[in-house]
Parts: sequence; structure tokens; C-alpha cells
Amino acid sequence: MLNLNSVRIDEIQIGDRFRKDLGDISGLAASIADIGLLHPVVITPDKYLIAGQRRIAACRSLGWIEVPVNIVDLAQVERGEYDENTCRKDFTPSEAVAIWHAMEDNRSTFPAESAGKVYRKCRAAAYVGISHDKLFKAGVVVKSGDEKLIAQMDETGNVDRAYRTLLKQQEEGWYAF
Repeated sequence: MLNLNSVRIDEIQIGDRFRKDLGDISGLAASIADIGLLHPVVITPDKYLIAGQRRIAACRSLGWIEVPVNIVDLAQVERGEYDENTCRKDFTPSEAVAIWHAMEDNRSTFPAESAGKVYRKCRAAAYVGISHDKLFKAGVVVKSGDEKLIAQMDETGNVDRAYRTLLKQQEEGWYAF
């Protein structure tokens, strides 16, 4: 059973949560302010939080009184919290680069007054959840076209190792930037 409603934030019972570090709430709040809340908070019929503690914190910081919610009748609230936070897959470094390039191609994604390339790279990095330095290095690896190195980077998530390998290849004359 799934119902979409709006509930006052102060009525949602947060309870004991497994996640202790909420991370960068200001970044999430900025995203919500820019494009809205993409995924409603998930609660039980008695308003006990299943998923969305970070979204609640971000909406609260924006001064929201109410938040959209999905009401789910779930017997095991802990299982819902666990699945919400673990049954996902982060973007690979090359996927993050593809998102960055798509954002570069779609300048309307960024406000006109901040159309600088560095700003767009920083914004894209925040969007995909990595540092702009790591995104830049991953971009260099992807641009190299070395499919084996790109696959290794994506499989391990080790962007620095792939980037250093390219630098070494450049020093040895194998690859030119």
C-alpha cells in the first residue's frame, strides 16, 4: 500500500537511526531549493520515519513546515531503513564524467551569472558526489580512450591510480594529453 501525502515535519517520528553522520545537508538543501524534492520521505501510517532523514534535515533548513511523504505499511521499519541506504549503486567514475559532460552541454542547468567552466565542473562534481579534483582526473582518464584503464578505474573506483598511470605513460611517451 502506497499513499502520497504531505505531513508536517515536526509530526514525523525520527526515532533511533543507524545513520549517525548525515553528511553535507547544505548541498542537498541547495539541490532541493534548485529543483525540488525528487523523492518524498517514506513513513509508516503512524508517521514513523522509514527513509529520508537527510531530506527532512535539508527541508527543515530551508524553512519547510511540511514535506511530501509516501506512507508505507511496513512491519520491519529497520529493514526499510537498511534497504533504502544500502540497496543502491554509486556512479562509476566514467559515469560521473558522462554526467559532467552532459551538464556542460546543457548550459541551462547552470545560472547565467555562474556560467564559468570551473563552476560547472564543481557543480557537476557535487551533483555526482565526488570532489572536483577526482572528477577532473577521471575526465582525463576517460578522454585518454584507454578502455582497459577506464574499466579498471570503474571497477576499483581508484581514479588516482588510473590518473597516475596516464601520467607515467605520458612521461614514457606512450600517451600525450
